[in-house]
Amino acid sequence: MLTDFLTDLERQISREIYDIHQKIDSQNSKLVEEQKFLGLIQDEHKEDFKDFSPRRFESGSDKRLHSTQDYINSIESNIEDLNSSLKIKTEQLKQIRQCIREASGMPLSRTNQMPSSHSTKINNASDITKKLDLISSLIQTDPFRAKIEVDELKKSIG
Repeated sequence: MLTDFLTDLERQISREIYDIHQKIDSQNSKLVEEQKFLGLIQDEHKEDFKDFSPRRFESGSDKRLHSTQDYINSIESNIEDLNSSLKIKTEQLKQIRQCIREASGMPLSRTNQMPSSHSTKINNASDITKKLDLISSLIQTDPFRAKIEVDELKKSIG
């Protein structure tokens, strides 16, 4: 019963970590786009043409420049918040996995490893099939861990 609860909690935290990764990727994309837009605005907002530009055009350009810079700053702040949240969730996940190992009676010397069927070398097709079954069961519940398992499978095959 305790192991089931901890396993559900592990899946929930893993899903939250995956969601945070998705948000960070989205924010990084926005940041790149806004920085490119800011570069275009800065190119358009040359000091050489300030004397020849009407004041209202220049003030509009200044507002756009400052609002874009403020938006970039807010995106960067949001990314920092997401990264700190990611660190907290990752630590929580690590602690939950350690509790699962303790509850299931696994030795604590393996606490730095993910609980899975990791083997250093895949010997036959049945090992690959078992590994793929594990990955397919994880795709819906824990896509982040499924990706890690795929990477491990690649390493062990190659």
